[in-house]
Amino acid sequence: MTEAELWYGAWKGGREANVAATGQLVEEIGTVLPFGSTAAKIHAEVRLALRQTPISERDLVIASTALASQRTLVTGNVREFSRVPGLEVESWL
Repeated sequence: MTEAELWYGAWKGGREANVAATGQLVEEIGTVLPFGSTAAKIHAEVRLALRQTPISERDLVIASTALASQRTLVTGNVREFSRVPGLEVESWL
């Protein structure tokens, strides 16, 4: 989902330089993390923990994938993701 969001943002901006930079970034990153059983279990736990003030399904999948792979999530939406228990969040903006 995150790669899809990168591509969407690049194309939405309408600047060829952004599209080229996104392509280069995707190549450099190289690894697409799977949403497997561990992420699904974490997804359920986080969804339950945040049921009174939920986050979007898309963001929940992204957060669960980061937690399952023990990665820091880099986002422009620190406020939303910082509510996810145990998730390390950074902004590069």
